[in-house]
Amino acid sequence: MVRRRGGRRAGFSLLLALVVLLLVFEAAALVAGSLAVRLRVAREDRTRVALDALVDGALADAMARLDADHFYTGVAERDIGAGHLWSDVELLGSAHWRVDASATLAGESRVVEAEARLTGSGLRVVAWHVR
Repeated sequence: MVRRRGGRRAGFSLLLALVVLLLVFEAAALVAGSLAVRLRVAREDRTRVALDALVDGALADAMARLDADHFYTGVAERDIGAGHLWSDVELLGSAHWRVDASATLAGESRVVEAEARLTGSGLRVVAWHVR
């Protein structure tokens, strides 16, 4: 009968290789999870920036139209790319308006309320906030 040498060492080496593979797979899973979280955050940030741009555009459009026509009352909802915009203008007093501008994108919405006054140098936003 032939006896093999190093049987225990070969078994230990195999066990050590399996443990190393387990650690490598665990590290790869952690990296994949981290990348998935970063990708989700980047997508949310992209949506937020696009939504901010849409609502800024809606407010700028409403302010420009109000400056051209002081009886402007806003615009109904309309599609702009993948989003939707609308604005509402309310006369608060002589040369004083409240402008609500809204945008919706990917299920999220943002509303900006601005207060505008007509001054000697034109229409000016004197206060605004995001609702």
